[in-house]
Amino acid sequence: CKAWNKAVNIIPGWPQQRLTQPSYRQTYTLAWETFPESLTLEVKAWEASLRGVDLLSDNHLDRPLSERTIETRLFQLRQIASALVHQGLEPSTITSFSMLTEIETIRTAMQFFLDRSKGQTTSQIFQFVILLTGIAKHWLKRDEDDIAALQRLKRRVSPAQIGMTESNREKLRQFEDPGHLMALFDFPASVFAKVRKKNRITKREAVRVQIALAVEFLLVMPIRAGNLAALNIDTHLQWSRGRKAGDVHLVIPAEEVKNKEHLEFIIPDEPRELLESYLEEYRPVLLDQPSPWLFPGRNGNPKGRSCLSTQITKHILKEIGLNIHPHLFRHLAAKLYLDEHPGGYEVVRRTLAHRSMDTTVRAYAGLESKSAAAHFDQTILGIRDTLREASRRAPNA
Repeated sequence: CKAWNKAVNIIPGWPQQRLTQPSYRQTYTLAWETFPESLTLEVKAWEASLRGVDLLSDNHLDRPLSERTIETRLFQLRQIASALVHQGLEPSTITSFSMLTEIETIRTAMQFFLDRSKGQTTSQIFQFVILLTGIAKHWLKRDEDDIAALQRLKRRVSPAQIGMTESNREKLRQFEDPGHLMALFDFPASVFAKVRKKNRITKREAVRVQIALAVEFLLVMPIRAGNLAALNIDTHLQWSRGRKAGDVHLVIPAEEVKNKEHLEFIIPDEPRELLESYLEEYRPVLLDQPSPWLFPGRNGNPKGRSCLSTQITKHILKEIGLNIHPHLFRHLAAKLYLDEHPGGYEVVRRTLAHRSMDTTVRAYAGLESKSAAAHFDQTILGIRDTLREASRRAPNA
């Protein structure tokens, strides 16, 4: 199926009927249709409140959540309800948020996830309890005793992990090797150079350039993958003196960012050159109809976040043998800056658009410890050398 669909894109005259790739993945999450209508209606009302649709509702949010966050919350709820079914409850008994947020019901659901993680709490379990506590407190307006019980449960399932996961720390260790780091820095320009040697620009080569540009953007402007995939040429790229003149700004309004923080970068010279080359020569090859998106997908739509993320990971692994996903670029940016400036959390916070310094410190605490120790040693040794030199120059007592 994959080969057939690829042929649809690259072989002239190939039948344009796409095949649906079969999925053999086993999942425990059940469809909403499995559950009573009373629950799904309440879910829809809650979803509307997250979007800030009803201005007159008591549950109206002054700062509606992003679409991606809402999708995540809805999926988490479905996971929790499904866990109860796998724990032996009949779907027909899961009728409301009130039932879902009973402390015993939550314990039953969380036991399902604890069994899957061999009795160890996880960030997933912690997020589930946070979600249900929020619903109980803000949507259902449960009494103080109920909320206190949920808060105690939340503290018990809070994972000990502070900062990045060990998986991400392991991936970052690749870049302790200067050769690996240089290979990643050179990846975008190297891909552009290889494609320029081709006799003609095929769709496949244009996709390679598209991914190279995406990587270049992540290296110099470490934005989230969702914002990267949704970049619009007309609204997010702003030339100070018209197209191709003056500075090029990447501007993402606060309402489009996960934590509602405005983002703005001036695109440096090298990525700007790659951007202009991509817009003129390669992006037109990817269009099947007019589209304003920097990374166009099919039918004039933007390429999906998951699709773009997967392509970035696969292309980097194939070209230079390194394992990195788009979100890791944010961690890498923090690591590289803190390596050079131990303790420089404020610059990292502003660059990554964290609203709170606590978020930055929790995420990257200790990341620069080796560099900090080297800076410390250099300072101490420098003092020692200075004192020795002064002692040698001093007249004999």
